[in-house]
Amino acid sequence: MTPALFARELAAALAASLPDGFTASADGALVTIEPPDGSGVTTALDIEPDDIGDLDVYADAAEGVLSLAQDVVCEALDATWPSAGGGAVDLPIPGARVEGDTLRLWYGDEDAPVLALRAVTIAS
Repeated sequence: MTPALFARELAAALAASLPDGFTASADGALVTIEPPDGSGVTTALDIEPDDIGDLDVYADAAEGVLSLAQDVVCEALDATWPSAGGGAVDLPIPGARVEGDTLRLWYGDEDAPVLALRAVTIAS
């Protein structure tokens, strides 16, 4: 999977889970997270051509994007996102793991995530 295609798939999975008014989009191998005020933040996936067959590189890149999205949302809302509920103030750590040709994405504990995103199919 090319970095540009992966960026689009990752942005779509993330966009479906962001709070109302926030967007995630891709342009090439760049992903932009934008809050309602339009002050978006963009990051590069940093997947080199030699890394395309190494699916764990995609998981690392996805965790970076999830972390950026969390920073943008928390700053814009001045609140913890995603919220673990019950008055918890700790940020749920973003996670990503490759299972076969599927990339699982979540925030919090892998076995009991606070927020699970839709999986992204990746191919080597």
